[in-house]
Amino acid sequence: MMGRRVCGVARGWSSEEKCSVRILHPQRFSDAVWRLLSVFEGFWTSAVGCNAYLTPAHSQGFAPHWDDIDAFILQVGFVYVRACKYPS
Repeated sequence: MMGRRVCGVARGWSSEEKCSVRILHPQRFSDAVWRLLSVFEGFWTSAVGCNAYLTPAHSQGFAPHWDDIDAFILQVGFVYVRACKYPS
């Protein structure tokens, strides 16, 4: 129940402000997410971290950037992401 309240408040706020909201460790609020991460950890034999991002329609979540980590991205809904070559 706590997860639904957190997501509801975050979704309303992000839509009003036209910005992304990041939820750290969403597996704390969802057993389904926790189970999915457990499967990933077993497959990759490595610890797995997780963040959830809520971005309202017709807005940009983040400026273009690069990460210094390996990332597996699971998108739910329509999102346009452009992956670029690592800068030299």
